Amino acid sequence: MNTIYIAHFDMKTSMHSIRNKASSKKVSQDMIKVGISKNFIERKKQYENTYRCLGCNKTHALFVNKFETKMNYDQCREIEKKVREQFKIKNLFGEYYKKDAYNEIEIFLTNIVNDKKTASISGHIPSPTKEMSKSKLKSDQYSGCKFFRTNVEINNRHALHNIKRWEWIDNNGKGRTYNEINIADSTYRKCIKDSTYHGNTSRIDKHLTYDIKMGMTEIR
Repeated sequence: MNTIYIAHFDMKTSMHSIRNKASSKKVSQDMIKVGISKNFIERKKQYENTYRCLGCNKTHALFVNKFETKMNYDQCREIEKKVREQFKIKNLFGEYYKKDAYNEIEIFLTNIVNDKKTASISGHIPSPTKEMSKSKLKSDQYSGCKFFRTNVEINNRHALHNIKRWEWIDNNGKGRTYNEINIADSTYRKCIKDSTYHGNTSRIDKHLTYDIKMGMTEIR
């Protein structure tokens, strides 16, 4: 089974992307990598070794998301290409991107991988913004996911109802499951101010997507 993955890095000092090769590009904690692999377990071991610190013997490569798919390798390569085209401004080199693009890239990949019409991958893939605005996300888009507050600061420009739901999701660092958020009369639901929202009968997916795009929440 082919896997598409996203890796983060937490090294304090940048490290070479090819171990012991001084001419290789350097990777820092401000980057993420989006890659594909036919054998994810081996790829994970390889990267954990490449970014293992000689001083603390700790790896600084963290695989934060992976999408296992039945698509063939060429289709996965096509997705990789689409990510590069869509986020070319955030692309640093190869499959490495600026870390602040993580949330949008994660949503972009989730939309593609969860879309059963993967045969049309070679055609146009709408941007995450268009997908969201048209409310085309699957109803179970976030089922089984757990949401956490990011370290992005809240300021007085943010609406009070948004602040309340972000703080509620934080839950003293423990986060909230999709079921907790989606349940009738949850604090999250009570903090939605939207003319298209009609209480417990309305979906909350687009609001969760908004929070992720704003950089205030993330899925782990």
